[in-house]
Amino acid sequence: MSRGKNWRALLIVVVLVFSGWPAQRAGAQGVAKPSASGSEEAGLASLYPGDVGIAKDPAVILVCDYDNPDTWKEGWQGKLVDLYSYTTEPSRVFRGRGAVWMMQKRGTEGGAAHFNLAQGETQLYHRWYAKFPEGIHTDNDIMKQAGFGGVGPGKPDWWALGNAGQRVDGKDRLFAIVCPTGAGQTGVYFYHPDQKGVWGDWITFGPKLDYRQWNCYEFMLKLNDPAEKNGEMKFWINGQLVKTIGGLRFRTWDKLLINQILDEAYNQVMEEYSVCVDNRVVARRYIGPVIEKPVAPEQP
Repeated sequence: MSRGKNWRALLIVVVLVFSGWPAQRAGAQGVAKPSASGSEEAGLASLYPGDVGIAKDPAVILVCDYDNPDTWKEGWQGKLVDLYSYTTEPSRVFRGRGAVWMMQKRGTEGGAAHFNLAQGETQLYHRWYAKFPEGIHTDNDIMKQAGFGGVGPGKPDWWALGNAGQRVDGKDRLFAIVCPTGAGQTGVYFYHPDQKGVWGDWITFGPKLDYRQWNCYEFMLKLNDPAEKNGEMKFWINGQLVKTIGGLRFRTWDKLLINQILDEAYNQVMEEYSVCVDNRVVARRYIGPVIEKPVAPEQP
């Protein structure tokens, strides 16, 4: 090989080595990179240890870390907002400075709240942490917790949460909410045009949980194309995918979109219970549990 070719080969090696240097440095600092395909395994939370800075990610549309006692209610509407209390009690806070807590007395109703989104979406992920410090005492009921809603054009804000026991037509509203059960499992209660009865459908899934500990829930809702049954729901508990439900029809009109985030603390038999909620994030891609430490870089 000539001297000129030797120099060109050496130059190529130098360029290749140093062009990879920034990525190697980023990995060494514990900044995980999402996969090129945007796979669910590379959750957004892995990019933001402790969720610090996650609100600035372009895929994120709502963050409620409940660390500011002056702003934790901002944007939320409904009866539940008045029933929830702000708490800094360490046993009732998952991480950070504060959380929300509600104590329901036996024989009294809980409540529901909604957060209106700036624009409608066809697919969203909703992650939150929940703890029932006293456990769940009812053996035959569900505890409505959190999920997604949508109201069609011209409908009032409360339409998704109201009208219980009324069928939906695929144009008026969306309602799907995760519900811990008295038996320790998890369920989803949802309304759709193909439901069996007037009260919506109910599906139970997942492992038996200790509700007195913090559990991480994540719920993905993907709307169908109006003429197809290709809607989907997915559920993760503590970072593990526990249920996928496909072949669903939530709407018959493309103007019906996910435009509300729902939060509830309600059970029909009015049993006494206590619930704490913390570290809520809503995004357009999979979020995953809070990562307390930087993610180690992948080995070559």
